[in-house]
Amino acid sequence: MLKEWAVIMLTGQYMYAYYQTGDPARLGAQVISGIGFLGAGSIMTSRRLEVRGLTTAAGLWVAACIGLAIGIGFYSGGLLGTLAVYLTVSWLKPVAYHFSRERNSFGLFIEVQAAAARSFP
Repeated sequence: MLKEWAVIMLTGQYMYAYYQTGDPARLGAQVISGIGFLGAGSIMTSRRLEVRGLTTAAGLWVAACIGLAIGIGFYSGGLLGTLAVYLTVSWLKPVAYHFSRERNSFGLFIEVQAAAARSFP
């Protein structure tokens, strides 16, 4: 996830430095919140409380971030981001398969006692 944010923020900085206009932080904030909203729709849980779709949501973010970098002309940032994502996904695929093959699940129950009510002056 940090790679996507880095590409977006570097794209905002590149736009500001090259075109001398805009707010570098605004681009990252809008893309991250907008695409994050769309990606949240792809995350599902099953009846056994298994979470699915996290890679899809992250892929949406990556595609949007790299697309913005390439679209503005920040080719080196977009290419490095693409390479980093490709290497991460391809090298960590066996690790992800190992964890999805085994059912690593646990339950967590938290009990909280009610606090005494306070009166405010």
